[in-house]
Amino acid sequence: MGVFEALKKGFEVLKGSTVLILTIVGFNFITALGMLMVIGVNPTPEKITSITGTLLVLFPILLLLWIFMEGGIFSAVYGQIKTKQINLSVFIENCVKYFVRLLTINCIGGAVTIVLWFIGAFLTGLCIAMGGGNNVFFNAMGGILLLITVIAAFLVAIPLLIGQYFAVIEDGKAIVSLKKGIAFTKQLFWKNSGLFVMLAIILAIFSFIGNFFGSLLTNTVGGWVAAIVNITLNSAINGLVGVFASGTIISFLLGSLTAKTEEIE
Repeated sequence: MGVFEALKKGFEVLKGSTVLILTIVGFNFITALGMLMVIGVNPTPEKITSITGTLLVLFPILLLLWIFMEGGIFSAVYGQIKTKQINLSVFIENCVKYFVRLLTINCIGGAVTIVLWFIGAFLTGLCIAMGGGNNVFFNAMGGILLLITVIAAFLVAIPLLIGQYFAVIEDGKAIVSLKKGIAFTKQLFWKNSGLFVMLAIILAIFSFIGNFFGSLLTNTVGGWVAAIVNITLNSAINGLVGVFASGTIISFLLGSLTAKTEEIE
């Protein structure tokens, strides 16, 4: 399956997933509103400092909740692609079923990404330090190393993300699914890279639109009204983009796997 065909499939999934989108929007809205109530509107540095401990507890909890939700979301999108229907009656059941597998893959991905960024930041800083911060050559080398780190992190993220989908669509264990994600990425490297670049661009465009209108509203109205509308707008964007991205990736995986099977036969 080609990249643009997969994107088209993603839009088709989006059109038939209203209930799922609303579920994600509701989850995002509730969690964002909870964070807003803790942080407040336009918090001062003193306020941020005073609630640092609370935030250090809340952020991991929210991350775990989102990983928990992913199993239900991926399963629902997969069902929409296969049967043209979304069965939310088993949503929580699937959240529970795939939670440990998705958490394991995310932990591995997080560890690899942290190590990668640490090495990249160390080499970049070392290179700039060698030039005393004023040497054009060493600064340019530092910039190149930083760019390489960003590209490497992006490329590493692809098989990790695909591994999560394999855990759901093939009901696979975490390590097995991760290995399949790596193998699949190697086999269709350029298509995979192109697909995720396109998704990143689409996400960036929608995020820019949301932030643009959010900034206008904040400058015009401000206060809690603007904050609530911003939360609603961003929740809606995240819900739409989340379902679209999942539908696109799963359609791409299924289409590519089917094509491969037909070639073997």
